[in-house]
Amino acid sequence: MTKGETARFTVLYQKHQRHIYAYCRRRVAPDTVDDVVADVYLTLWRRIDDAPQDDDEARLWLYRIASLITTNHWRGTSRRRNLKAKLESIGISPGVSIPEQIVMREEVREALTLLDQLSASDRELIKLSIWEHLSNGEIATILGIEPNAVRQRLHRAKKRLAEKFERHQRQIAGSPAAQEGGEW
Repeated sequence: MTKGETARFTVLYQKHQRHIYAYCRRRVAPDTVDDVVADVYLTLWRRIDDAPQDDDEARLWLYRIASLITTNHWRGTSRRRNLKAKLESIGISPGVSIPEQIVMREEVREALTLLDQLSASDRELIKLSIWEHLSNGEIATILGIEPNAVRQRLHRAKKRLAEKFERHQRQIAGSPAAQEGGEW
């Protein structure tokens, strides 16, 4: 960057930083404002040659950059939130260590395999309840049965799945690999 470009950047920053900071502060979480504003000025730094010469036009141009960056920030935040919810729905939390996540994933895989061994009606009840987060009343409406019947059938289906899981865990615990300290 030339001295003239650096001077132009400094002038634009000093004239408009208060407005751009306020704009971003009103649109993103307080703990991310500084990062978003930094991205706006990083873009200005990279594209200083594209900045309008007129100060009013340059201010609007910076607002446009800030608008695009805050929109990208919202999208990224939404994607992270959705990913976190997806991971937590299968029992994985970002605060969990990698070895613990591996164990959890294996347990989820085993539970899904065991779920497939249940009858179609048991699988559907469990999936509607756990995966779709539906109430017994909602499940009853979908299946055309009474809510009390859903409660009883779901209880039995979960019990059958738990029994399968416990048998499976006992088999694993009694395996030669488990006796020797694991399969690693």
